[in-house]
Amino acid sequence: MKPIIENQGVGHHYDIIETFTAGMKLLGSEVRSLRNGRAKLAGSYITEKHGRMYLTKAFIPGYQIKTSEQMQYRDRELLLTKDELLEFARKRKEGGLTLVPLAIGLQGQRIVLSCALAKGKKLYDKRQAIKKREDSRMIDRLKKLIGR
Repeated sequence: MKPIIENQGVGHHYDIIETFTAGMKLLGSEVRSLRNGRAKLAGSYITEKHGRMYLTKAFIPGYQIKTSEQMQYRDRELLLTKDELLEFARKRKEGGLTLVPLAIGLQGQRIVLSCALAKGKKLYDKRQAIKKREDSRMIDRLKKLIGR
């Protein structure tokens, strides 16, 4: 999948366990807008209603059409098989996991959503990740200085 839009904050807030892709039901003007890179996934999530999965609170404006804010943030249905729906519902309930969108991209001519089963990080986990990243940067800087 060639990503068009990515959800930047997911790696900081969640531990990703499993990823998958799903198609989306979109309007024609939304497809055109996505191909031009005009969308935001920040703050969006995936919900389950009436046995179907929906992408909620994702900002996808219409292409050269003035649309209401309600239409830009509407729920968009994900195209998954019944077996996949049942599997994700089971995993969410038993493991305390959530489904988060990672990216919207192109797969051939189709627009697909890359999603992940993820577990939320605690504050101390985030701090440890930041400290580890800063330590590795410091080590790299010292290696460069020593290598001179």
